Amino acid sequence: MEEVIIVSWDEYFKIISDLIYKVLDSGFKPNQVICIARGGLIPGDIISRTLKLPLAVLSVSSYTPDIAGNTEKQGEVILSRDLTSANQINPLVLLVDDLTDSGNTLQKSVEWLNCNYQPYIKEIRTAILWHKEISSFTPNYHSVFISLNKEGKCPWILQPQDALAKEIIKFKLK
Repeated sequence: MEEVIIVSWDEYFKIISDLIYKVLDSGFKPNQVICIARGGLIPGDIISRTLKLPLAVLSVSSYTPDIAGNTEKQGEVILSRDLTSANQINPLVLLVDDLTDSGNTLQKSVEWLNCNYQPYIKEIRTAILWHKEISSFTPNYHSVFISLNKEGKCPWILQPQDALAKEIIKFKLK
C-alpha cells in the first residue's frame, strides 16, 4: 500500500506561510506571481494576495486518472498555449506550484516561460510547498522536504482540497 501524508487545512496554510517567509527572507523581491494550475492555484493566490502582486496562471497537465478513475499516474507534461493574466507580465517572477514529484512540470514550465515571455521576464524563481527527494528539479524555495522511504519512494500527499473533493463525491453518490 502506498504511503500517504494527509494534510489538514491548518497545516496547509502554515506551509504556505512558511514558504512566503522563506521568499521574503531570501531578499528576492518578485513583482509577479505565476501559479501552475491546478496544484499551484491556491498557494499562488494566497502568495499573490499576501505580497500584493499580480497573479498569472499557467495551466499544465501531467497527471491522468487511471482506468478506474481512482488514482492519478504521471505522464507527459502538456502546457497551455497561453499564460492567463489580466496585466502585463512583470520581470521578476515567482513561479508557484504545490510540489515537485519528478520535477518535469517545473522544468518544462520554466523552459516554456523563458521561451514565450523572454522579452518580459528577467528572472524566474520557483516556490514549492513540498519538495520530494526523488525530483530531478530543485526549486529555489520549498516549505517541506519529503525524503525517500525504505522502498525508495516518496509518499503521496493528500492535500485538503483533494480530501474535500473525495468527500463531495462520496456525498453525491449516497
